[in-house]
Amino acid sequence: MQDDSLLYNFGEFEEGEDEQTSVMDEDLVRDLKNAIYGDDQDAVKKLVVNETASVSDDQSSLPSSSNKELVNGKDSRGCISSIDKDPEEGSLMGNPQNHIATHIRKVNESYFGSYSSFGIHREMLNDKARMDAYGHAILKNPSLLNGAVVMDVGCGTGILSLFSAQAGASRVIAVEASAKMAAVATQVAKNNGLLLSKSETSVNGNNKGVVEVVHGMVEEIDKIVELQPHSVDVLLSEWMGYCLLYESMLGSVLYARDRYLKPGGAILPDTATIFVAGFGKGGTSLPFWENVCDFDMSCIGEELVTDAARYPIVDVIDHQDLVTSSTILQTFDLATMKPDEVDFTATASLEPKLSASEDEKTHLNSKTCCWCYGVVLWFDTGFTTRFCRETPTVLSTSPYTPKTHWSQTILTFREPIAIGLGKENGRNSETIGTEGYPAVKIDLRVSIVRSTEHRSIDISMEAAGVAPNGHRRSWPAQLFSLQ
Repeated sequence: MQDDSLLYNFGEFEEGEDEQTSVMDEDLVRDLKNAIYGDDQDAVKKLVVNETASVSDDQSSLPSSSNKELVNGKDSRGCISSIDKDPEEGSLMGNPQNHIATHIRKVNESYFGSYSSFGIHREMLNDKARMDAYGHAILKNPSLLNGAVVMDVGCGTGILSLFSAQAGASRVIAVEASAKMAAVATQVAKNNGLLLSKSETSVNGNNKGVVEVVHGMVEEIDKIVELQPHSVDVLLSEWMGYCLLYESMLGSVLYARDRYLKPGGAILPDTATIFVAGFGKGGTSLPFWENVCDFDMSCIGEELVTDAARYPIVDVIDHQDLVTSSTILQTFDLATMKPDEVDFTATASLEPKLSASEDEKTHLNSKTCCWCYGVVLWFDTGFTTRFCRETPTVLSTSPYTPKTHWSQTILTFREPIAIGLGKENGRNSETIGTEGYPAVKIDLRVSIVRSTEHRSIDISMEAAGVAPNGHRRSWPAQLFSLQ
């Protein structure tokens, strides 16, 4: 793992921001309630203006679209002003559903806006494992794509749509919610002669291009483009996020499947699997801090490992740092699963890996034992023979395969667990999972659910060490939020 594992920490900064705004929001909500329940709408108007102005005083350099210190209808904390609001939205506190819808819209705008950066697209396009898997699935399965109507959900630069046109699709609906990237995908398709245009025809009179870029969320495109329900032959998407489910884009893909895909139509990829394995000391930053220019700075490493037990970390784990076998945590059949099955609880058992490196083994007296510092999650997506009959393929983000831009997701235990190969060497009076009485396996119970914070996921993890005689020692559940 690269240098300081907290480099990819997702929780630290958001937590500080939440603490800063929560007090202000509570005061604002309390005063709004008092004003609304007193039917004093002028008080509401005055309150929001005053609250906005007081927050914006320190940020007078921000651009403003009016004399009120607002930016795009929001104050500097992102609160919606009751002035300039759409009358249909109603009162902020009077209609919680509108308040939630507004929050979701803001999160979506931020999410799709983040994909307006060309840097992330270059990273994805430069991901060889990603591009090879999708390229093979689309270009090397002619019986699937030739003459097909294809929908690409979240097309980005349009690369999968271009592949589909190249593979002989008769129509490609490229859906993109980012206004900037929809314009980019349109220009890219046009520059490559693949954009659908009634004014440009080939010699035989047929449309030269087949790619039709639609700006909008797939849940709303029926208002934008002529497309009959259940008229798509192939549904494409590169929807996966960190830990597979971060970004919550799978729900949109399943919506498109249920509304637009023909009965028996193909969805690519059609399977997804989350794997789990335990990692050792080498998967932490401890080895680095133990010897810095011949000085012992292990106290820093120990503090970092303690902090890492509070947040999920996205980073690359070397397969040589895995100290247990890997096992399947959860599988998804994207052709048949229901939308609510995105949230799940699963169990797994991790057993010591016989090929654990000598460096990991020697951290205990017995070379048949080692310390497990936590677990790492990764995913595979499959383009199986169900739809890719000529050339099935797999996209893997495993530590055993070349690294991808998804890396792996690391969940660190509060304290490492000693694991061994099953010999009854310890005394019953010793604690399971310690150096004197290593566990023979670690039982896990993991839940991954969509967070109340839109497009984020919450993870809970329970671990139990199992002794050679079957006795168990359980550790308190740990909660992680990937946001």
